[in-house]
Amino acid sequence: MAQSILGGLPLIECFCVVQFAQYSNMDTLTGPAQSFFATNLTQYKPLDLNSAKYVDEVNIVASLGSKNSTARTQNETESAWFWADGDGTSTVNGHYYTIAKSLLPNDTSLLDTAELFARLGAAQFDSNVVTWYMKYDHLFWRPVTAIRRGDAKHPADPSWTPLLGTPPHPEYPSGHTTTAGASGQVLARWFRTDNMTFTVGTEIPAKKLAPRTYNSFSDVTREIAWSRVYGGIHYLHSGFDGQGLGEKVGETVYDNFPAAVDSIFGSNFAAARAASANSPGPAPNTKAAAGRRHFI
Repeated sequence: MAQSILGGLPLIECFCVVQFAQYSNMDTLTGPAQSFFATNLTQYKPLDLNSAKYVDEVNIVASLGSKNSTARTQNETESAWFWADGDGTSTVNGHYYTIAKSLLPNDTSLLDTAELFARLGAAQFDSNVVTWYMKYDHLFWRPVTAIRRGDAKHPADPSWTPLLGTPPHPEYPSGHTTTAGASGQVLARWFRTDNMTFTVGTEIPAKKLAPRTYNSFSDVTREIAWSRVYGGIHYLHSGFDGQGLGEKVGETVYDNFPAAVDSIFGSNFAAARAASANSPGPAPNTKAAAGRRHFI
């Protein structure tokens, strides 16, 4: 049984090794995760076990997230699988590279593509660092433990099983939505709007899921938050908080990216970008240029 506990009870009902604790000791682009959290994210906290909201959210995930739920629609079941992004896939991180690639014009320069992907990767990495710092700081239990054990407001249901397999790490916040929030923020800043329409597929061919079309990056993140509830592995509170803190991470990485590049490589990012604009090669793409933030 996983060893991390809350109030003497296991966080995760599985015989497994708790994952990703090492991320919590890494640095973000702007410094240690603890410093970033203390400066930007102190408003984010897991559910209060004694609150009415906790009672409601346990009831929601117990109903919608059960493997054999009769309350969950077919579309909601497909959403859970569509965004599961588990073992054998490029994960939610890779999903966003697919989205980014689909939105870039065909004649986007190699340099512009590399810059966008670098910003996206930096934001995703930092979202993981911050997420796992918070997960192992709060040590909040997963729905499967809460529902099977029960409490004064929820009769124990020892046979309750989630639709998706419960990941072996603490519940709060949702890593999927934190990564999605950070990725969506980078893409929104790059294209200078959240309202981009795109179609994306999934990497679980066995489920034969149709591609899905979205009209904004934030719409995707909200669906991912709900998909983890439909999967029975997160409370909605963790998903929506994950979106908010992920967007903060993405914004911070985007704003500090040039200075970080200069610090790491001893270069002048703005000068290098200006020089590249005047170098021989394909004519600059106006749409890509409009979507790129220029630094003075």
